[in-house]
Amino acid sequence: MKKEQKYDFKRMEREHEEMSAIILEKLFADPLAKLLIKHTNVKPNDVTVLSFVFLIMGSIFLLRGAYWYQVLGATFALIYIILDCVDGSIARVKDLCTKFGQWLDGIIGFVSHPLLIFCLAVGIGTQQALILGSLAMIAYPMQYLITRFYKLDILGKDEPISIGKQGKYEFVRYLYGSTLFFLVLFIFVIINLPILVLWVFAVFGNLFWIITIILEGVNLKQFENAKLKSTEKS
Repeated sequence: MKKEQKYDFKRMEREHEEMSAIILEKLFADPLAKLLIKHTNVKPNDVTVLSFVFLIMGSIFLLRGAYWYQVLGATFALIYIILDCVDGSIARVKDLCTKFGQWLDGIIGFVSHPLLIFCLAVGIGTQQALILGSLAMIAYPMQYLITRFYKLDILGKDEPISIGKQGKYEFVRYLYGSTLFFLVLFIFVIINLPILVLWVFAVFGNLFWIITIILEGVNLKQFENAKLKSTEKS
């Protein structure tokens, strides 16, 4: 009789996660990942490709514009983000992490928000939706590019930006993130107010990267002032 392989499911846990991601993982992604790990030989990249299929299907349904098409689109988008959590869990637990897998997952994740926002805005079809959609579409790419530029090109290291004195408001970083979009999309589509999805991310999505720029500048000035004082003392 074949001995059942033991897995360390604690390796599924991630650091610095937003609250919406934790909710989806605890309710859906973690149980599904454990089931797939225990009872199948599915590879992380297989799940990544499947998630992409759901993303495309969700986008197509959102383009159709009618209420039930939007519900299907938002549901498929939610399944996509759940599977996006599952592939990483399988990779960590089974020690199957690869650069290609990380790249594939990252590329799909990077295009997911602009794609879904574009399809939602076109599906709604009003001038207001198209304007808000255009603003919302640039929010996530701007957030990512500004943050990566600051961390890698300016600081030369990948670490969280301090929020407030001695990280007083660190909890704020866990309230907003990429996963929140999918929950907001699903909720507002279900209650038949899809335009509010575009309003939320056109406003708060762009405010986020503007505030990020301000925080980066403040952090750099504090770092330079502290370095200057240290030099003067020595």
